[in-house]
Amino acid sequence: MSLRAAVLGHPISHSKSPALHLSAYGRLGAGISYTAIDVTVALLPSFMRQIRNQPGWRGFR
Repeated sequence: MSLRAAVLGHPISHSKSPALHLSAYGRLGAGISYTAIDVTVALLPSFMRQIRNQPGWRGFR
């Protein structure tokens, strides 16, 4: 199973978190992907319901 984490927000395209996290995970040899996900406050509950049953998610920031 691949492990995943993400930073959430709107707008989020400016975030440096994915680059920083991926660099750190790479140096540590951790097999974790990290991405930025654009999600509004209004859509957050729906988003969380969608990913709740998806394996691999480890955290959001």
